[in-house]
Amino acid sequence: MPAMTRRSTRPKRPVLAPEPLETRDLPATGFSFPALPVPFTAGVDLHITGTEIRFDALGLPSYMAGDIQDNHAHTIGHYQESLTPTLWNGQFIGTTGVGNFSFSVSAGTDLEGRSAPLTAAVGTITTADVSMIQGLTPAGKLLVHSVGTIVATTGVFELLHIQGGFESTSMVGLFPAFSLDTSVHFVVSGSLPVPLPRSSVASNTSSPAAGNRETTHAAESRDGASQHVRGPDSASGCAARPNSSTPSSKSHASDVDDVLHDGAWSWAA
Repeated sequence: MPAMTRRSTRPKRPVLAPEPLETRDLPATGFSFPALPVPFTAGVDLHITGTEIRFDALGLPSYMAGDIQDNHAHTIGHYQESLTPTLWNGQFIGTTGVGNFSFSVSAGTDLEGRSAPLTAAVGTITTADVSMIQGLTPAGKLLVHSVGTIVATTGVFELLHIQGGFESTSMVGLFPAFSLDTSVHFVVSGSLPVPLPRSSVASNTSSPAAGNRETTHAAESRDGASQHVRGPDSASGCAARPNSSTPSSKSHASDVDDVLHDGAWSWAA
C-alpha cells in the first residue's frame, strides 16, 4: 500500500518586513520677529580713581589702571590704558594710548548681611586716546586733558552699535605716590532694536499664493445657507463664473463678490 503524505493547505504566513515611512516636508516651527532699529544719543558722566601705574625705562608712565564709578560712587567697572609718552624738545608733554573700559553689574549679600556681590560682565569699550599736560596744581600734581574715540565694543555695547567718544580732565600724582582722579564725559550714539508688533509682521509675511492650494471654498449666503464656489480650473486656468441664464445668477454673483471681499478667495497666478 503506497504511503500517504499529508499536505497542509494552510496558506503560508507572509514574512513581515519594516514598512517604509512616508516622509513629508513640514514647516519650521521657529519664527523670529524682525526688530526696528531706533537711533539714540546719550551723555554719560563717570569717575575714575587710580589703582595702579607702571613706568618705562625712562621713568615715564606706560600703563595706568583704576576703578570706574558712577555719580553715586558705586564701582561699576575697571579702566586700564597702555600709554606711549609724547615728547617735545625732550620734554614730557603728554601721552597717546589705547584705553579699555570694562563694565559690570553687581548684586547680592552673604548670609550675615555683608556685601558679597555677584558680578556679571556687561561689556567693554575700547578707545584711542590723546592726553596733554595742561599745568600743575599747587601740590605738584599734573593737570591733564584727554580726548578719546571709541574704536571697538563688546557685549551689550556691541549689540547697541555704540559709537562716539569721551572728554576728560585728570589730576595725576606721580611722586612720591601714585594718584589719579579723573572725570570722564562720554557722548555716544547707537541704535536700540525694538521688536515689531506681531500684527504688522503677520500682514507683511502672509503669502498671497496660499489660497491657490484650495480648489473649493465655502461661503455663507446672505440667507444663512451654505454654498460652494468652485475655484480656478487647473486645466484651463480660468475661474468658474455664475451662469447668467439661470434666474438665481444675480444672487449667486453677489455671493461670489462677498467671498472675494472677505479675503477667502485667491485667484490663480
